[in-house]
Amino acid sequence: MAFTDPTHKIIFQTSFFGILLLVGALFVFHAPFAHAKVEISDGSVKALYHFNSLGNASDTVGTYDLTGGQTVDSTSPFVANLNDADWANLNNHNVYTSSSFDYNGYASATIGVWMKATTSSGVMFLDDNANFGMQIVNNTKIRCGVVAGGVGTDMDTDGQFQSNVPVFLSCEYAASDGVLRFFVNGVQQNSHSGLSGNIRSLAGKYYVGNYQSAYHLPGQLDEAFIVGKELTTSTLLDIYKGGNGSEICITAGCGGISLSSLNQYKSDATTTIAEGGKTTESTVVFGAKLQSSGTSTLQLQVEVEPVSTSFINTANVTSSFVSPGSSTTATKMNLVPGSYHWQARVLENGTNATSTWQLFGPTSTSTDFIVDPADSVYFNGSSSWRWPATKLGLNSSDPLTIEFYYKTTSTSSAMQLLDTRTNGTNGFALWKDAGDGGAINFSLDCGGDATGTTVQLTGARGIHNAEAEGYWHHVAVSKKSTASSTDAFKLYFDGVQQTGGQCYTSTSTDSIWVPGNPSSSMSLFKGNMDELRIWKTERSVSDIAAYSLAEVTSTDSNLLGYWRFNATSTDLVTGNATSGQSGSPIFSTSTPFGHFIFRDDPSIRPWTSVNTSTYGLLWYNSSTQYLAQWVAGANTWNASTSHAINIASTTATSSANLIVDDVNLPSSGFLARWNNLVGPPQEIQYNTPNLVGYSSTTLQHISTHELGHALGLAHSLFGDIMYAYSDPTTLQTTLGLQDKNDYEFLWAH
Repeated sequence: MAFTDPTHKIIFQTSFFGILLLVGALFVFHAPFAHAKVEISDGSVKALYHFNSLGNASDTVGTYDLTGGQTVDSTSPFVANLNDADWANLNNHNVYTSSSFDYNGYASATIGVWMKATTSSGVMFLDDNANFGMQIVNNTKIRCGVVAGGVGTDMDTDGQFQSNVPVFLSCEYAASDGVLRFFVNGVQQNSHSGLSGNIRSLAGKYYVGNYQSAYHLPGQLDEAFIVGKELTTSTLLDIYKGGNGSEICITAGCGGISLSSLNQYKSDATTTIAEGGKTTESTVVFGAKLQSSGTSTLQLQVEVEPVSTSFINTANVTSSFVSPGSSTTATKMNLVPGSYHWQARVLENGTNATSTWQLFGPTSTSTDFIVDPADSVYFNGSSSWRWPATKLGLNSSDPLTIEFYYKTTSTSSAMQLLDTRTNGTNGFALWKDAGDGGAINFSLDCGGDATGTTVQLTGARGIHNAEAEGYWHHVAVSKKSTASSTDAFKLYFDGVQQTGGQCYTSTSTDSIWVPGNPSSSMSLFKGNMDELRIWKTERSVSDIAAYSLAEVTSTDSNLLGYWRFNATSTDLVTGNATSGQSGSPIFSTSTPFGHFIFRDDPSIRPWTSVNTSTYGLLWYNSSTQYLAQWVAGANTWNASTSHAINIASTTATSSANLIVDDVNLPSSGFLARWNNLVGPPQEIQYNTPNLVGYSSTTLQHISTHELGHALGLAHSLFGDIMYAYSDPTTLQTTLGLQDKNDYEFLWAH
């Protein structure tokens, strides 16, 4: 067959299933591909070039990568985004296959490419032996030619070439009917019949955008392919896609991007929020499994809206990109109280192809979750509640755990916390001794004991920093299933066992008073209480620590009684409301499940050392001897989240937000502190005489803790860096869940 150039004639002899594009080519114009793929997964694709990444002219099939015959202009690189620039500028570049290509006697084949060229002449693609290819001739025509059965033929489509206009070209030959067909934008423009036999098989290079270092195409090419069969008209139209373009994929199912296993979680990304359920946190994590039979990475996209707001099909929270078949999550923070619904879809990296939006709930108006901030109950020192408590007997064969949170600012006298005793006997009681750091006590009448005495467990408050009360603390008492064992009872304070004891059979009780029996001689508790739980099992220390960090489900079969105090005093297990009351307990928004930040405390001003306009904190080292531990603490906060403040050092005090220095104040009780009453800049002060003998781990904990204050975090709960009380033997240097939640709540951006 003759393939005629305006001034030269060249003979088509061998054709490599080639795609036209050039290594390092210059992407200038917008590629046509938007959001779709066309699947050709039967192994018939012989060569395929997407040109979707920097300098990448590789064959997606894996055999016939392209190479440049000379230095390629790469001042404007490839861009891996099909919505932007995926064209390759082929002007004056020699581009050909790195391996010899052979049609190998194909009975049928299709070659195709997107082209955007200036008015001129040039070759789109052609093999060394001119077996099968396409070119522009006479500035107006597009020509296709093939050699089959030893005979060569070509044909033109007149008037189809337009300068600088994207066009999708494809040429097909089928030995079954001996017809060569030429398509422009998926529509057949011309055909030539009378041929016979397979495409000639002569091996050689396959050229893209040029031919044997000549006939350069002055323009751009993209999505070049060679397929060893005829493609249907519908497939060609799908590739054209109304001018928007679809990429070809060669893996079965690669066009079927989908997601499954949608779920919603609390901020720990583990605790499930039931459909229509409540969470007390302002952070919700959305999860799904992302699926595709292709190899491109995938992203979870979520749109979450108040249930009263209709979806607009625009994601407002996304995950990172993950491999197909992976489960991933996306996190939405700072949700205000209210009811929400959400939907999700998958985005494929590179192609920007997306799945359809999938609802989490049954309808687009369903309530998927409710943000309902936790409450607690406040007792004023003369108020209490009573419930029937016939299930709360403590017998020798009954394991049991009692736990709750409390917070008080009153330390002048001993105060009741919990009482099930009748006339001071036949039950158990918990109370707090007078004074800051007053011990927590548990008492149980051992009615079956040979001596008939009362067991009392007295637990110290823990090592602390002499600050006043006013923080949330967790108390738990557990009992084994056998009463004759040593330490059958254990008393825990903030997750640490304080003491133990043993006891025999005790009689049941018929009431439970919170925080105490008003007829008792001991004062009633003054302060907040929350999350009172009574279990019929002995909870382990790990269970106590883990379950103390969040509300639990009231349907747990091991719960005998459960009071969340979220605007209700009803026992969530039995459904029993209060049966007696003294005074007027009230509900409070203070809760151990909230956020512990200085921003909400008007008495702390300034409340942070962060530069809120740059989300940065610059610190200056004023020759502290604890620099290594300080840097370790800064690294801990920097590495904690993608929303972290940029904590960095500076060599100039004028640019610093924080000065780190040592002070000598032996008469002061503090070890280190964030001093916000100076400056700006504020200070981190290490009190060197009080730090003598402390280990490097302890000093790192102190550094991380004080830097947390400079970041705006107040004292929080046990298990966290920002816990107010420090035991040097158990200090942590990693952030806890509350640390991370509060940090992200403040500084997500």
